Amino acid sequence: MSSTCARCGGPAQLRCAACSVPYYCTRQRPGVGRFTVAARNLAAGQLLLNEAPLASGPQLEAEPQCLSCGRLLEARAAACARCRWPMCGESCAASAAHAAECAVLARDAGDRPKAGSKPSARYDCILPLRLLLLRDQPRIWDKLTRLETHVEQRRDTAIYRDNQCHVVDYLRQRCAVDADEELLHRLCGVLDVNAFSLRPKPGFGRRRGLFARTSLLNHSCVSNTQLSLDGEVMQVRASLPILSGNEVTAAYISAYDPTARRHDFLRNGKYFQCGCERCRDPSELETHFGSHRCGSCRELVMSTDPLSPDAVWRCSGCGREQPASEVRQLNARLQAERQGLAEGSVQDLEDFIGRHGEFPLHPGNYHVVAVKQMLAQMYGNAPGHQLEQLSNGRLVAKEKFCRQMIALTVVFEPGLSRMRGLLLLQLHHAVVTLAQRRFAESKISPTRLLESLEEGGRFVAEAISLLRHEPASTPEGGAMMQMARDTLQGCFEMAELVRSSIGNFTAAG
Repeated sequence: MSSTCARCGGPAQLRCAACSVPYYCTRQRPGVGRFTVAARNLAAGQLLLNEAPLASGPQLEAEPQCLSCGRLLEARAAACARCRWPMCGESCAASAAHAAECAVLARDAGDRPKAGSKPSARYDCILPLRLLLLRDQPRIWDKLTRLETHVEQRRDTAIYRDNQCHVVDYLRQRCAVDADEELLHRLCGVLDVNAFSLRPKPGFGRRRGLFARTSLLNHSCVSNTQLSLDGEVMQVRASLPILSGNEVTAAYISAYDPTARRHDFLRNGKYFQCGCERCRDPSELETHFGSHRCGSCRELVMSTDPLSPDAVWRCSGCGREQPASEVRQLNARLQAERQGLAEGSVQDLEDFIGRHGEFPLHPGNYHVVAVKQMLAQMYGNAPGHQLEQLSNGRLVAKEKFCRQMIALTVVFEPGLSRMRGLLLLQLHHAVVTLAQRRFAESKISPTRLLESLEEGGRFVAEAISLLRHEPASTPEGGAMMQMARDTLQGCFEMAELVRSSIGNFTAAG
């Protein structure tokens, strides 16, 4: 049954996940295409979508995995008796979900991916094939074919040529699929432009899913929704209050990449350029996340036009200009250096900050922030660096890094923020542990200890508020949420003990 948008009177294609009342619709805007607006006021935390994928399957060049359940396969894994692709076992090979594709894959007389081997481009064909097999379901096929493909922009690109080899030619020539090249390329385009990466579970391969309704949300680098995955079900919530008539947006890429890297991904992977407020601002909303220091006066150097990848960069102090190519080389060198750091080495991460944290970078540059985020997590959690093993200096650094990252999340992810919730839990550990240690060393008073315990409790309470919507199937909504609740209870009990001791001391005096 059709329904209309309460605001504009047009077709309301999307309904509230809780009450099914139409609450937003899609419109067209030159240069943007379709976009989604709220048909009524939406509250922060409100569930907007709860959507299963039209189809899901392995990522490009995925690790050998079961075609039915997605579990990673060891070398001794079984194979489907009919199509001979490696599978978990007989039950997965005989599953209804595998039946249709099995009949197609069985036509190939050639070799198959080897279980337990390295990632293979042979898996690239699986998800496009699953989309093609939806042709006999008109309603789903209609949703699918309405999605953007950008097939013209993709022609003669590396990804187009890869798709020609690993998808189009393979399915048409080796599997005798009845579909023309253009259709198969359009299906590949639908996936590359619209699919979302699914959250990998331990022991399972990398996968992606196509969510028709979620795909209708346009991108913004500071979006007003939060996306969560409950298994393979996409949940979309308003991260901020959204007023009737305002656009509903989602982030297609991490907020913790600088403008140049976000634009490179969006331009080459999604075929558009974002022009949001953050992207237009050379300072990235006063964070200077992508800026670096001038070699002459040590002031900050920013792009003169963030929307142009080749615009010159200029120092805000002395006005010295720097070609964009030099900035790219600097960032590439620093990125390679970060990737070359020994995995799990706290000392290597600290040394990186010591070398670059003030010059040629600065404390808020994204290279430095990424390392600080890793250290904030490793301090108190990594082997040899548990809370009781940390020096006071490293506890202070953990607190400092957490506070800096939290301030950044307020700018880049206002409202509900999974990242901020996790950082607040780590900040609690630093603040409370340091206060307890200083109290034991007679460096602070019981009153100051109580203040720190109460502050820590507020951090945990805010973290619980931010993570309360996370699905129980995820670490944040499951184990971490339970830990947070236990921690909050411990904060209350410890604070009450200290409060009582202060009262007893006052009474005795």
